[in-house]
Amino acid sequence: MVPPEELRVPALGEADIGGSDDFQVSGFFDKEGGEGRTFRWTGACASVYLPAARPGAALSIVASSERRPAATPASVSVSLSGQSLGRFMAGPTWSEHVFVLPSPLPPGPPVLRLDVPTWRPINVDPAATDARDLGNMVDRIRVIPADAAKIAVSTQGGGGP
Repeated sequence: MVPPEELRVPALGEADIGGSDDFQVSGFFDKEGGEGRTFRWTGACASVYLPAARPGAALSIVASSERRPAATPASVSVSLSGQSLGRFMAGPTWSEHVFVLPSPLPPGPPVLRLDVPTWRPINVDPAATDARDLGNMVDRIRVIPADAAKIAVSTQGGGGP
């Protein structure tokens, strides 16, 4: 294992989860794709190293729970380096959820963590063969500079913009 701060990852403003994210992610399943996008399922907790994180910037997470059973909603807790940023509900379609990064940033490397209750497809679909404990699907994570255009921000209680 290599600590995040020793990874040679450029401080790009966007991580294409399921695309070019190999060295930045932990706690995600293998890459998948469909409908013109790539993504990864999270497990119960997933982390992304974000060297582009800056104090006061906004953080955009594009996520979906389209394949989750309706009885197990995907309430996602979001934190950066141990400091809570809030929660969002991943809905049945791809949607963007935005959070403001704290100023100053928490000490240590900027690691985004997503905590989500899991479900197992084999337990809800008799035809399923997938025994993974899945959280929700993540497509893209983007750091938006603080001086960028004003955008709607997800609330602490959940929900998207």
